[in-house]
Amino acid sequence: MQNMNDEFLGALKRVLGELQGDEAAPVPATALAGLMDLAQRDVDLTIDMTASRALGAPLITVRHTGAPEVLAALSPRQKQVAKLMIAGKSNKAIARDLGLSVATVKDHAHAILKKCSVATRRELMALALVPPR
Repeated sequence: MQNMNDEFLGALKRVLGELQGDEAAPVPATALAGLMDLAQRDVDLTIDMTASRALGAPLITVRHTGAPEVLAALSPRQKQVAKLMIAGKSNKAIARDLGLSVATVKDHAHAILKKCSVATRRELMALALVPPR
């Protein structure tokens, strides 16, 4: 992701270097500590050990999980709905989770897309993947 800061990328590079040892050896404690530090910064880290062994190098997926800046203009309820939309939930599922009617969720969804200047849920999901600057 091109918008990750140099400190984050440097920390990730150090962890990757430590993971490139003997594949049968346990993950070094220093690498785990580094991953824990990175994961505490609104980042979801997934290590695919099977793919890592097949590739001969660590395969780590990094995804920003914090609320994107674009959601800052939303009301608290709209933020709740937006986060569930970003998670891929349907209007019906969102209504059930939040104790709202489907019509109310549709109204919130329309307002969210308008305030975020996007036309579709997919565009909203894409915005959510953009890390903060």
